[in-house]
Amino acid sequence: MINRKAIAALTAIIGIFFISREAYLAVLMDSVPYSLYLEDRLYTCSQSHRISDQKLDLLLTLKPIRLECVDLSWQPLVGQNLNKASLFAANLSHADLRGADLEGADLSQAVLHDAKLAGAHLRKASIRWADLSRSNLLGADLAKADLRWANLAYANLYDVDLRGAILMNADIQGAVLQNLKLPSDGKVLAGLSGAESAVGSEYQLLQLRELFVSANLRDEERQFTAAYERARTRRMLFPSSVEGGGSDYKPIDGLFRTVFLDWPVAYGGHPGRALRGLLAMIGLMTAVNAGALAFPTIGAGISRIRPEDRLVIDADGKQHLAKAATVEPLQLGGGLISPEPEAS
Repeated sequence: MINRKAIAALTAIIGIFFISREAYLAVLMDSVPYSLYLEDRLYTCSQSHRISDQKLDLLLTLKPIRLECVDLSWQPLVGQNLNKASLFAANLSHADLRGADLEGADLSQAVLHDAKLAGAHLRKASIRWADLSRSNLLGADLAKADLRWANLAYANLYDVDLRGAILMNADIQGAVLQNLKLPSDGKVLAGLSGAESAVGSEYQLLQLRELFVSANLRDEERQFTAAYERARTRRMLFPSSVEGGGSDYKPIDGLFRTVFLDWPVAYGGHPGRALRGLLAMIGLMTAVNAGALAFPTIGAGISRIRPEDRLVIDADGKQHLAKAATVEPLQLGGGLISPEPEAS
């Protein structure tokens, strides 16, 4: 029979161990309160705290590693094992994390501005709301990483593995997006649709368009094609607002492209828009004409004019030319196919 007192004592010992560990970590972290976040809701630390190198080395030996809200800027962490580490809202700007193992790590709301992450392993990492602007992710593994709302502006994503990653609402303005490793179905790029306004240059729009073409995502491809053509039109109309567009002022061409290519079909992005407009105009004109036929007034309405010298057939079936023109007011439901009277 199990001794209840022994079980109670063991439970108390385990509880004291975890409580003591949390208190020990709090002392090491200079009493920094841990911050939490809920799904898709943003919570930030009041401030990040700098800790000594000795405390950092000690914390890196504990498992799991917890460095929430810690200032680790400019830290040399090359090849560091941070697997499943909690780095929520940590300041890692300018940190050297080349080749670091960050698989499954929590980097939500972390600051990684201008960080060196070349060759880093970030598979399955949570990087939501993180600031990776101008960071170098050359050859990094971001497969199945959660990058929702992440700031990737001007980051180097050359040769990055994005298979299975979530990029919904990520800011990719000015980012290098060449030679990406993508899934065959291209689903990872679906989160970038509608991100045309976040793209910084015509060249990058072409980059994204080619990515969508290779992923066989035709709807997204048309969106970025339209965005690229709008950028060209804007350069023709307002060259001073576009970098390097000072010699491209072509207002007539720009207006022609806007009126006849953008408004009707959005440069192919919405091919059905022109057809819907045509059908709407046909319906409108049909209603106007039907009203004039149904309610004719004196001096107003729709009439049919038969010219003189036209070929007519009399009551005996003989053909001859009419000697005078005739005017026939038309009414809805009558007069449209009335036989022409024989001309005398």
